[in-house]
Amino acid sequence: MDNPIGANSGLVDFRTEPRARLSEFVVRAAYAIRSPINIILGYNELVAQRLAAVGDDSQRPYLESIRRSGRQILETINRIVDYSRIEEGSLRLAPEHIELAGLVEKLVQDYRVLAAARKLGLICEVEERAAAVRCDAYCLSNALSNLVDNAIKFTSKGGAVIKVCRDGQGHLCIEVRDTGVGFDPEQLIRSMDPRGDGNAERRERAGLGLMLARKYVDLIGPSLAMASSPGKGSVFTISFPPAMEAQLDGGVAAPVEAPPVAPKPAPPRRAAAQATVLVVEDQPDQALFMRALLQNRYEVAVAANAGETLALLAEPGRRVGLILMDLALAPDEDGLTLAGRIHADRRWQHLPIVVTSAHAFAEDRERALAAGAAAYLAKPINAAELLATIERLLG
Repeated sequence: MDNPIGANSGLVDFRTEPRARLSEFVVRAAYAIRSPINIILGYNELVAQRLAAVGDDSQRPYLESIRRSGRQILETINRIVDYSRIEEGSLRLAPEHIELAGLVEKLVQDYRVLAAARKLGLICEVEERAAAVRCDAYCLSNALSNLVDNAIKFTSKGGAVIKVCRDGQGHLCIEVRDTGVGFDPEQLIRSMDPRGDGNAERRERAGLGLMLARKYVDLIGPSLAMASSPGKGSVFTISFPPAMEAQLDGGVAAPVEAPPVAPKPAPPRRAAAQATVLVVEDQPDQALFMRALLQNRYEVAVAANAGETLALLAEPGRRVGLILMDLALAPDEDGLTLAGRIHADRRWQHLPIVVTSAHAFAEDRERALAAGAAAYLAKPINAAELLATIERLLG
């Protein structure tokens, strides 16, 4: 059969091309999902703010439902990405010293609102205040988050307790105890195995969260034990072998960062001499949302590619004070490469560039900051955090 494109055109035989790894496919899928979720949650927040400003609470339950559902989609895709990266061995580990009391207290604070919404108690008990371990903080924190999330999800009365203590053998451990529906232990083990129990209800009850918690724990060194019975609640215990216990100089472990207080949106501040915020975004819907978010506070200009960006920067009479830069601008353009070109010009070498991207991994953030970005905000973007970042950088 003749080549309809032309005899000299290049053809790719996909049968002989190397197949992409599953994790690569999942990461690309996550990127494709985070971008529209950024718009959905962003506009939802804008609508909620504008209705609240005029004292209209009639739509609040619906807007809250949209927000919860959007966050659930985001959490699910994040779990799927991590699971695939663990399975293929591509999740990067960075062991560090972790103070368990701070980690657990932060976790309880993060989940207290969710527990209160379900009229459940959530208690933190720390028997070993100076306890510390050395392991990957991301995996340990996410393993605990999945266990607490599952405890709240399947508890209708009572609540949950997260406890730092020692077991009968003197091993340091963290317990997550709930008064929920409970499980038959053998069925739970099978339902946590992707190849195991085919019962859909039991697998939903175990959930991706428990499967992923086990993966995280297996990856970093502790053990995960579970005790449960139907109708009597469950106890999940992460136990650390003595070799994982750690101290820093002076016997004090590195504290876990306190949860950030949600910054208040910056007050409106437009003036004739106001510097322009330049949004570099090639997706029209994303650009439209960013303009809607910023236009009441700042002069906003939008560029879709490198050429438009450089032209706006050099436009006579325009003073760009800050750039919001997406990483993936087009198939042949990269946001960090463009940022490098901007900072290489003496006119703009000190211009702050904030990266806004649906690439949400720690290595993406590190790469952007190393390339000279002033800040890195992963999509879906928290509007209050974005506005506070802009205010800080504009001074």
